[in-house]
Formats: sequence, structure tokens, C-alpha cells
Amino acid sequence: MAGAFVVAGVACLLQDRLHDLPALLWFIMLAVPLTAIDIRVLRLPTPVIVRAYPGALFLLTTAILLTHRAETGEIAWGEAGRHGAQALVAMLCSVALYWLLWRINPRGIGYGDVRLSGLTGLYIGWAAGPIAVLPAAFVTFLVFIVSTVAVMLISGTRKRIFPLGPAILVVTLLLAMVTP
Repeated sequence: MAGAFVVAGVACLLQDRLHDLPALLWFIMLAVPLTAIDIRVLRLPTPVIVRAYPGALFLLTTAILLTHRAETGEIAWGEAGRHGAQALVAMLCSVALYWLLWRINPRGIGYGDVRLSGLTGLYIGWAAGPIAVLPAAFVTFLVFIVSTVAVMLISGTRKRIFPLGPAILVVTLLLAMVTP
């Protein structure tokens, strides 16, 4: 049910960017169950994440080509290739950043978050370029801290492990939706 509301909201917001809608719907289709699973069992299932990459690559490539075709009337292969390369570079930067954080403190961040960071980095790079990976990570941790403190205050609990995956997914989706 939550997924339906998110999809409807995204479709309303993207009226001018309908060529981006399939890629974002794919992300939402993955983000909603991954969020629910991570909150419930504190794990991000590897098979779901790994199988998400080919679909994301295909749909983002299609969105990039359609965007450049809509702007110029024909596909500007050089510009589309540059845009695609930026998304791949952002994916690699995101994985490197989260892998480094995992290596520094493996109890503080799970390896599922590292796997997920590649997928989210791809979307961040597609939406805002590789330069946005670091600010997106900062905002992700800010959202994580604020939501964790809010849950702790509301529930009155102090000793609980909280998942990072939902914050990663929410920040990525918001960035992909608001970046033209």
C-alpha cells in the first residue's frame, strides 16, 4: 500500500520527465520491500540487490538516451555517453565510500549497505553526477541519526540496532526525483 502512494506521488512530480519514470519506478519497486526487510530483520538480501543492477542499468540507460533525444530531437551519443559514464563513476565512488566505512567499523555498517550503495550510487550519478555522492552520504547519515533519535524518543528504547538501508534508499529516491 505504501508503495502505491509513493508511485502515485512520483508520477505526479515527474509529469515533465515521463522518460525517467520507468527507472524511478524500478527503484521504488526495490526500495519499498528492501526497506521493510531491513527494518524487520536488519539485513538487506543479496539476491534482491544483485538482481536489481541489470534492470537499473537498462532503465537508466534508456532514460539517458530518451532525455538527450527529447532535448535535441536526436540522440546525442557523446552527451548521453558522458551522462552514463558519470553514473558509473558515481556508482564506483559510492561503493568505495561505503566499503571504506564498513572496513573502518564493520559493526556500524553492514555489508548489505555496501552492496546497496552501488545501486544507489548509480541513481545518484544519473541524477546529479559523481560530485553528489559525498553530500548524499552526508545527508543519508543525517537522516539516519535524526530518524534513529526520533524512534528512540518515541519508543523509549536505547539499546537497539537500527538499519541504515532505509535512509540510503530514501535519500537516493528524493535526490533522483528533485534533480532535473
